[in-house]
This record gives sequence, structure tokens and C-alpha cells, in this order.
Amino acid sequence: LLIMVNLSQNILTTDEQCSIRCVPPDGNGVVTNTYSYDAFGNLIASAGATTNNYLFAGEQLDPNLGDYYLRQRYYDPETGRFTGRDAYEGSLSDPISLHKYVYGNSNPVNYIDPTGFFGISLQELNVTQALADALAVSVGVYGLVTSSYRPEPLGGFGVGAGSDRGPRHTGHKPIGNILAKLLRLPGFNEGTRPTLSSHTGHSPDHSLRRLIRYIFGTSFEELAYDIAYGHAWDKDGRQFEWTRLGINDRDKLAERIYDILTSPVAIKVRGDTTIYLGFDGTIVFDNPIDPDGGTAFNPNIQQGRDTASREVFNDLEGVEQ
Repeated sequence: LLIMVNLSQNILTTDEQCSIRCVPPDGNGVVTNTYSYDAFGNLIASAGATTNNYLFAGEQLDPNLGDYYLRQRYYDPETGRFTGRDAYEGSLSDPISLHKYVYGNSNPVNYIDPTGFFGISLQELNVTQALADALAVSVGVYGLVTSSYRPEPLGGFGVGAGSDRGPRHTGHKPIGNILAKLLRLPGFNEGTRPTLSSHTGHSPDHSLRRLIRYIFGTSFEELAYDIAYGHAWDKDGRQFEWTRLGINDRDKLAERIYDILTSPVAIKVRGDTTIYLGFDGTIVFDNPIDPDGGTAFNPNIQQGRDTASREVFNDLEGVEQ
């Protein structure tokens, strides 16, 4: 693997972990620098005189601090931990992501953390690049505008008269799920989808989905509005269903869906789809292939029974988290 860094146009050679291993031959055919690291990025040995601060995982080392700059936070390889608390809430379906200081899921041989928010498996780096390429295509085709990352707030914080969950819609239906748009581009999502086991005995790895949310600026708030302004409101006269819960418009439905996404009673994962059970019996599907981002419905209201939603949720396929 080769990457270009502006070090007098030197080409830095990396390993599969993206760590810089050497500065290749100069004009005289001599390798100018070599580096060796332990698993967490401590420099074990180095040789050479070329100035270079891009080292472990291809990241920039601050020589004064001895820490790596990972954009959101600094990483200290001596402790194997970040020096600041994680602003990303994490996912209940991926317990290691709830740790506020851990680097690369505490598995730096197989994970890196280039954003300072969450670990990304090295196996998904090629997919990451493909997503970046797809984004470049989508901007030209759809004129999409991505927003900066906004960490998902912890449930229970920011509640009350002073809370502000961000901009509200202006009456138009929001742009649909971006990933679904990408998958409808020519060449994407063609052919038969492989049949894969839903669970391998290990906790599901959702780092790619978190990366998708990071790249495209897709927060739970935006997902909630996508669902509320989609067929969750329009299909089968469901407005009456929501009215029974005191929800009289799409904005109120979006707020309810947001509350369920951030503070669910139960969660199931089925392939790429995450299913949330809400405190009021509403079931929310987060489906990246759905143009509306997913859907929502309330079996308790539909069937007139207080236990219907839990029964329906239990019967749905998926691994409960």
C-alpha cells in the first residue's frame, strides 16, 4: 500500500494497518527511514533522518505531546486510550462502543479510529473508500449536500423548555435515505444478494453503519424525520393511529421516533436493519435500503391491546441486543 504525504513529495509505505513502515529510496536508492510499532502504536524502533510525523495508522504524531491527532481527540499510545472523553454516544447493540476512552475497540490490530469517534475494522477500509467514491458520484447526480457530524445526544439530556433538537422541516418531504439513493445508482446493488448467516456467535459489527452515518452526516434526528415524512405517516391511513397517541403532525411523529431511537425499550438487529421497541409500543425500523430510511407503527393501537407491540416485536426475526 502506498499513500502520498507532503514531505518533500516523499512516498510513505504503509502496512495493512496503515502504519508508516518506511520512506522508500531517495534519489540514490537508499531507504531513508524505517519504523516498527507495538500493537497500540508505541514506536519500538526507528532509523533515518528524514523529518516525518506521520506514523502509527498513518496518523500525525504531535512530538511535543507524544500523542496522535485523531481530529476529534488526541490518542495516547502509551496508555492505549484517548486523552479526552468520547462525544459519540455509542450503540447499545455494540457494547464496546459505549466506552468513552478506548481506542479501536481495544483491538488495535484489527481496528483503527481515524475520526476519534468510533473504531473501524480494517477489513472495511476498502468499503470506506468505495463509499467516498460513491459520495463523489452522488453529489454530481443528485446535488446532495452533506452536513457536519453532530454526535447523538444521550437520552435524558437536553430535556425541558430549553432543549432544541435542531431545525424543523418546512412542509416539504426531506431528501430520502442517502444510502438508498446510492444503491439505486447504475452499477450499485445489482445482481442477487448473497444469503448470509444472521449471526456468527459474535456481537454484530456495526462500525460500517456508524461510518456511513459519519460520512453522510446522518444523525438519529435526520433519520427520525425521514421516517416521519415517509410512508410511516401516509400508509394505510396511519394518521389516525398516531392521533390516538396525541401525535397530530409529522413533526410530532418525528420527535416521538427520535425519542424511541435514542431511548428504546428493546432493540433487535436483522442484517442491515435495526428494530426499536418504544416505551409507548411504537416499533421503529431503521432500514438503510428503504428510501424513507425505514418505517414505524404501533401494534398496541392497531390491535387495541397493551401487550400487542411486545408480542409483535418478539415474533420479529433478529438478534435481540
